[in-house]
Amino acid sequence: MLVLTRRVGERIIVGPSVIISVTESGGGKTTLEITTPLSILLTPEHILVHQQVASPGIERPPVEISRQVDDGFKLGAEIEVMVVSAKNEVVKLGVKAPRHVQILREELYEKIAAEIRTAAEPSAIPELPEDIRKKIEKKDKDPDTGV
Repeated sequence: MLVLTRRVGERIIVGPSVIISVTESGGGKTTLEITTPLSILLTPEHILVHQQVASPGIERPPVEISRQVDDGFKLGAEIEVMVVSAKNEVVKLGVKAPRHVQILREELYEKIAAEIRTAAEPSAIPELPEDIRKKIEKKDKDPDTGV
């Protein structure tokens, strides 16, 4: 189980499409906001919450749930999330998932996404030296017409 510490207002990203936000903590319970295309099974009550399937391009509304320490929920068939501890505004969330499911703190996810965007920008591609560029241009010209 991976345990991540989050404060109220912070999030974790699970896999490609699950966002879990800590919205409140205190009085023995933690309130989480979950945005996911997966079904959510709340434990120990065993209540199944189905997310409405949204049309492409339309965001799904988040589900808000409250959990006490040692209570959790399942996302789909493979992912389990549990409130490990909650003190004041600091919550420890435990996540059990297969190795292929990426679990990241939101700030790390944003940093990786920014690096990918920067690497994809045309300005990130270095200019070719002039002599190599001219050789490529010569090879690209039609030998019959010279164009």
